[in-house]
Amino acid sequence: MTVDSTNNGMEFLRNPILNLPDNVASTFLVEDNFYISGDKSAYIGEKASLEYYHYMEDYYSQSQIVDALIEGLQGDGSVMLRTDYDLSEKQYNEIVRAVAIKSGYYNALAFMWLGVIYMSLPT
Repeated sequence: MTVDSTNNGMEFLRNPILNLPDNVASTFLVEDNFYISGDKSAYIGEKASLEYYHYMEDYYSQSQIVDALIEGLQGDGSVMLRTDYDLSEKQYNEIVRAVAIKSGYYNALAFMWLGVIYMSLPT
C-alpha cells in the first residue's frame, strides 16, 4: 500500500491516492527522498481496507455505484465516491450516462480520476 498524505487539500477530489495499493500507485507516483523524514515504514498501509474510500465506506462496485451517486446527488447536490482503480473512460461514461438516464440529472457535472467519481448539480 502507498500512503500519500500530501493530497488532503484538494477541494474536489479528496484523498484519491491515500493508501492506494502499490500496483496502482507505481504507475504514476515517483518516489524521492526530498520530503521523506524518518522511517519510511510509517507511510506504508498494510491493508486494502485502509484505503481512504474503502475506510470511509465510500467505495462501490461498478454495479452499485450508479444508485449511490444518484442518492448523493439527491442529498446535497454533490457526491464523490470511488469504484475500481482501473476504471476506463468508456466505463466512466457508461456510469455517468446511467446516472443521467435513471435520475433525470442530465445537466450534472462530473469528472473522474483513478476511479474516484465526483458529480455535482449546477446551482
